[in-house]
This record gives sequence, C-alpha cells and structure tokens, in this order.
Amino acid sequence: MKIMGGLLVIVAFFALRPVLSDMFSAGVTKAVSRNPATCMKMLGSTTNEQDGGTYIVGSVRNDCDSTVGSVTVTFKIQMGYGKDSPWHEGVGYAYVRNIKAGETQRFKSAVPVGKNAIIRFDKIVAF
Repeated sequence: MKIMGGLLVIVAFFALRPVLSDMFSAGVTKAVSRNPATCMKMLGSTTNEQDGGTYIVGSVRNDCDSTVGSVTVTFKIQMGYGKDSPWHEGVGYAYVRNIKAGETQRFKSAVPVGKNAIIRFDKIVAF
C-alpha cells in the first residue's frame, strides 16, 4: 500500500508540475517587470518660499495597486547669474517614501533653488 501511495504522489507531481511552473513563472515575470514609475502620477509642482529659501513643492499620486517604497521626482533647473552671464543647468530632487496605493503625498525639494530659476519636471523614479 505504501508503494502505491508513493507512486500516486510521483504521478501527481509530474502531472501538476507544468501548471505550477507556469504559475510561478508568470508571477515572477510580473513582479520583476513591473515598474512603479509608470503608475506614479505628478499632480503638479511650483516653487514656494520656506525657511528663507525657494523650494520646489508639489504632489504625486500612487496609481499602482501596491505600496511604493521610494519615489524620487527629478527636475531640470536653469539659472542665470546676470545680463551677460550664461545660463547654467542643474538638477533638483524631491523624495517621497512609502506611498500607499491610491494615496497622494506632497513633496519638497531636498535643497533650495534660485528665485529666478526656470524649473521643468524631468521624470519620476520609483521602486
């Protein structure tokens, strides 16, 4: 009887193996290929005077179906220093942590930007 039970387990394993393998592969592929940045949405940004400096402020919304642990919002910043000075370009960053599915969070740039800077949204990086 033990031999018959063992054979039944082996036959069941080989019968279910392709189904379980396909389910596992599909789940892993979905988890690895999912890019949270594609479902993060910038709702708007502007500059605001705070603590004696000018910062980029705004908000992002998580349209993903799960929590996103880290979001970086990147801006291109152009600054000129005078009538005859060339414009210089830099990058500004703002960070949001642990934003739940469907949630909206405000951000503030990590460092102040110049008062007369021209600021353009560049991209969102999320993971």
